[in-house]
Amino acid sequence: MREKHFFGRPWTFSLSALVIIALTLCACGRKGSNATAEDANEKPPAAPERTAITYYGQGTFLFVDDDLRVVIAPHDDRVGYPMEEISADVVLSRDDPAAGEQAKAVKGNPQIIDKPGKHEVKGVTFRAIEATRAKPGAEPEKDMIYCFKLKDVNYCHLGGLGAKLSDQQVKEIGPVDVVMVPVGGGYTLDAKQAWAAVEQLNAMLILPTHYRTEKTKAELGLETLDPFLEMAAERDSEGKPKALVNRGMQTMMMSPAGVPTAIRIIYVLKPW
Repeated sequence: MREKHFFGRPWTFSLSALVIIALTLCACGRKGSNATAEDANEKPPAAPERTAITYYGQGTFLFVDDDLRVVIAPHDDRVGYPMEEISADVVLSRDDPAAGEQAKAVKGNPQIIDKPGKHEVKGVTFRAIEATRAKPGAEPEKDMIYCFKLKDVNYCHLGGLGAKLSDQQVKEIGPVDVVMVPVGGGYTLDAKQAWAAVEQLNAMLILPTHYRTEKTKAELGLETLDPFLEMAAERDSEGKPKALVNRGMQTMMMSPAGVPTAIRIIYVLKPW
């Protein structure tokens, strides 16, 4: 059963907020957050108007949309999460040797996208935008932001972004409905910086990435998800939080109807 958390003292929801929450939960389909990784890996979405999004920890996601399978930022067990064997048509990665090896581990002979620019696969345009990640005690490393559109929903994965988005990057990214944003600090954005990025992009549905759990390696230097959620719980003059929080399992189903309009929603997918 899906667990829902709303922070702070009891708060009376407006009708519009309740409608948005209902639509978002409906977007998870009949299986909702109880769909398993095996379901997402072996089967297409239950309904053609929905996209299955499965989280594998750190910054790794699998999108299944009709006959298109997209893996974003695959990792290996050095981050602490074991990486299941998955297959894809497209892998969105960054251009460095370690990421290249991780991308090659994805099954299905996928097209690997790790260079800036526009790339089209099966009628879907993937845009890769240069970014940087911080590296303590060393020069910043190159990273990649990935943008694409499925079922009229605009997705943006900020990779391991470690610096504030520039005006030029925001312009290149364009409209965003769902953002996958690192929140745990270390070599990526911390909670405060992550929230600033969300507001820069005006994204309404947030999937947090790159934060410390009992699975992640201590040497990554990541904070937990708590500071980001605490910022989301901050209330305005009307007593409304910045965002509502919904906790699910590993897979969610997404459609245009699931994009909030009245209040932001943070969806915490659990990859273990």
